[in-house]
Amino acid sequence: MVNAIVLLNIENAKSRLSPYFGIEDRRNLVLLMLLHVLNVLDEIPVTILPKSSSCKKSSFDVEGDINIGILRLKEKIDDDILVLPCDLPSLKGEDVLKLMGNYRTLSIAPSQNNGTGALFIPKDLDFIPKFGKDSFNEHKIEAEERGMPLRVFESDGFRDIDTIEDVRRFIDEGPTNSVKAHIQSLDPKAVF
Repeated sequence: MVNAIVLLNIENAKSRLSPYFGIEDRRNLVLLMLLHVLNVLDEIPVTILPKSSSCKKSSFDVEGDINIGILRLKEKIDDDILVLPCDLPSLKGEDVLKLMGNYRTLSIAPSQNNGTGALFIPKDLDFIPKFGKDSFNEHKIEAEERGMPLRVFESDGFRDIDTIEDVRRFIDEGPTNSVKAHIQSLDPKAVF
């Protein structure tokens, strides 16, 4: 069985979009993307792992380090783990299934900015997550150092939204859904 851990940052939501959208619009955007991801994962048990300064003392998000939170959750879940961010507005169920492949191989989906769009960790692997800047390369190095085969799966479904260029690309090429409708309802000068 697979359990998903969805990473959520709502406190300072999409700060790189702050020149274009206010905090409430950015938070609403994040929540709509989270709902989209949860709908895609509708048959998989999900734990939402928040990252915020107010969660520093929680049992999962120790000292603001999302990777420690993932490891603590992994200790409590006796199943394969799928870790992905909440901001994947083009994600489809087939993307998730293809990423997990045969359910025996460590698998990663890169995001467009050398980050990690998703990480699948079989339960018998002792793999340490490295989410953060340049996480795609960090995960590859971690797998190599531990002698673990790493399968890379690329799909536009694992493109996240961080910059205004990401927003514009999603409006032009992404699927029509509630996330796109929300963005299009905002100030058109910021997007187009």
